[in-house]
Amino acid sequence: MDVSAVALFCDDIREEKSGAITLVGIMPDNVEVPSIPGALPRLAIYVRVHLKVELPPEPIEFFLTFTDGAQHKITEFSRELIETTTRDAVRGGNKLAGLFSNVLVATFPVPVPGRAFVTLKRGGEIEVIGGLNFVTAKRADNTVEKATTPSPE
Repeated sequence: MDVSAVALFCDDIREEKSGAITLVGIMPDNVEVPSIPGALPRLAIYVRVHLKVELPPEPIEFFLTFTDGAQHKITEFSRELIETTTRDAVRGGNKLAGLFSNVLVATFPVPVPGRAFVTLKRGGEIEVIGGLNFVTAKRADNTVEKATTPSPE
């Protein structure tokens, strides 16, 4: 593979003082929401890309497709950024150049059940690099359990 990429969906992304990135609450493939249509209060997306240093530098665009098919560009790695990162990787003796991006979506809409996903576009190639399947949460059967511990007096 000339380009390797992944998009991880989580509750939050934090940059530590050391420069490390902490991903909080990485989501499973299937996410339950209380009702559809509905929304998540926030959704963080961490995108990590590695490319071979001998590749010609081409811009890389990232798109988020919502469950209803609406698509929005969320970020881009410019040709200049890729050239600089590749040059630094070569100087360091690396065969891969690594880039990452953090995207925060406040109030992520879920208009219909189904899959939301992130795609990468480089040149004429498009690849899905991560996705979430949104489903309605299963409802409780309304059975009330009685407390077994006495209440404080």
